[in-house]
Amino acid sequence: MQEENCDEIKNSRIVFIDIAKGISILLMIIGHVIGNGIRRSTIFSFHMPLYIITSGFFL
Repeated sequence: MQEENCDEIKNSRIVFIDIAKGISILLMIIGHVIGNGIRRSTIFSFHMPLYIITSGFFL
């Protein structure tokens, strides 16, 4: 019975939330690799709020 619930939870993931979290993680890596500039400032302005919002969506 409990094993069926685990399978149900795995299959009920929302794909676009997973994609948004992945994009925010990639932007974090890119933001730390590139040097100072407008691109870094732009990435830093929204990548952590995006990750926090998408993570908090399921809290």
